Order: sequence, then C-alpha cells, then structure tokens
Amino acid sequence: MPFVVSLSNHDAPFDRLRANGGIERLIDARAPAVAPGESVRGGTGLLAAQATCPAWAFHQYRLGAAVLPAPTFGLDALARGSLLHAALEAFWRGRGLAELRAMDGNTREAEIARVVALALDEYDREAVAPLAPRLRGLEAQRLAELLATWLEVEATRGEFRVLACEDRQRLDIEGLAITVVVDRVDQLADGRLAIIDYKSGRSDRTKTWADARITEPQLPIYAALAFPDRAVAAVALARVTREDPAFLGVAEEGGLLPGVAALDDQRRRFGAADFPDWPALRACWAERIRDVAREVKDGVAAVVFEDEKDLQYCEVKPLLRLAERRQQMEDER
Repeated sequence: MPFVVSLSNHDAPFDRLRANGGIERLIDARAPAVAPGESVRGGTGLLAAQATCPAWAFHQYRLGAAVLPAPTFGLDALARGSLLHAALEAFWRGRGLAELRAMDGNTREAEIARVVALALDEYDREAVAPLAPRLRGLEAQRLAELLATWLEVEATRGEFRVLACEDRQRLDIEGLAITVVVDRVDQLADGRLAIIDYKSGRSDRTKTWADARITEPQLPIYAALAFPDRAVAAVALARVTREDPAFLGVAEEGGLLPGVAALDDQRRRFGAADFPDWPALRACWAERIRDVAREVKDGVAAVVFEDEKDLQYCEVKPLLRLAERRQQMEDER
C-alpha cells in the first residue's frame, strides 16, 4: 500500500496549517523515473534492495543516503571477506582440479601460505596503514586454515578448470547499467559452466531464488543474464567456513558440485509450474530480475516489504519511517 507522508490528523495546530495551505500531503510511493543517461549506482545491491523494499533502494542508491561507518579495531567483516576472496583468486587463477590433486601436503601448504601473503600484501598497499605484525600473523593463520579446509571440499569434485576469477561485467538490464563481478567461473569436463560465489558466513542466501522477488539476486543474474550464450549447468554459493563448509545452490543435474542437488530434486522449493526444466529456470530468473529493474527505472519507491526482519541490514531504515507506517495501517483498520 502507498505510504502517505503527513502529520497527525489529531494535532490541531497542524490542522490549521493544513487548512491554510501550509502543509501539503504527498504520496511518496513513486519517485521520478530514471532519466535517459542517468547513472544509478549499486550494482546487484540495488536490485537486491529494490526486491526487498523499493524505498530502501531509492533512498540508498538513488538519493545516496548512507550510514557512517562504525569504527572497528583491526579488520571488519568486509575486509576479512575481501582478503578471503583475494587469496582464493590467487590460488585458483589458471588452475583446476588436476593441479590441486597434483599437490602433496607440503606443496599445498606452501601454496596456501604464498597466496595468503599475496592477499595481505595487497591489503597493506591499499589500506591507510598496514596491519600490525601480530594482527597480520593472526589473520594469515585464519586464512590459511580456511583455505586448507575449503580445498578439501574442492578436491572431492569431478573434473573442472577455472576459466575466470573476479570477472567484471557490465550488463544492461532494462536500461539500467549494472556492474557485476563473478567470483569464479569453472568449466566442467563436458564444457558446461559452473558459476560460483564465495561466502564466508553461515547463512543460506539461496532461499529466495524461487521467489517472485529475488532478494539475493547476484548468482541468478550471473546465470540468467551474464552468460546468455553459454551452457550454465550449476549455480552455487561456496560457503567457505571452518565449520560446515559446503556448496549451496542448484544444478541441471546431480553430481556436478558436492552437495548441490539437481533442479528436479528440489521441487519443494522450485515448483514445476514455474520451473519445469533448467532452461525455464534461467528464463524465469531473467524475467523476474528484469521486473525488479523496471521498477527501479519507473521510480517505484514504496515502503513495501514481506517481513520487517528482511530490513535487518538496511542502511537507511530510519528514512523508511516504519513507526509511522505502522500507525497509518492501524488507523486504516
């Protein structure tokens, strides 16, 4: 429902101002449409926010509202995630399963130490100040343990070769220029592709992939729009954690990635009516993502969401005026 911006109808002074034309009622459910040539930042984050709550996307990505970064001692979660990505990129670039299996224990350990050092050196070059030696040592140990655990998972896979790491592409989605960065693209033994995105958290971010509004659209965008002319056979998050590392996703058939079930074996999530087969899955993802992009382009900016818990990580939540929205809904009952 549209959220009407107004002051309380029960406040007499404001009633007098309204009667004299001093207060205007505005419906803020629609913003100006994106003008031709207008650049809207945000990439996949823009589409994720729009799918969750259109007002979130409008305030943060079109108006540029942001929170001040919280001060942290040492490395925050974003920096740690970037270090993990950098180390994995350095390890896998130009390699595949054959190279991994050819390493004995000592060789693999040395290679892990090398790529971890490369990632930390890159961080120090770009940081305001380099990491203190003690903190660097602790982070090197953490990264080495993560990579060692994760490579054991990778070693159980069938034949593959890494085609691209941190591959940046610029897509036009309904007139919006969206930049995406694919963590990794693997070529399987039969030439088909597996698209992989690293995650260092434990949450399952694939849960909305069958929803009409995909609030975690990054991998569906890659699978449906970034490689339209290639045979993509699997799409998965790589949960790189010391406890319970795993691939999470969906595949054209079973056995392509450890633990990733075929589409036909996930019918409780991907109903046959919307996703009868693998090509239909990719086509449905493409259309649903385009629908959300069209909302951004048309200026849809209402405070609408399925569950307020979905706004847990919204950076502009105060601008959504949730308390006023609750009051408006109560007044209309």
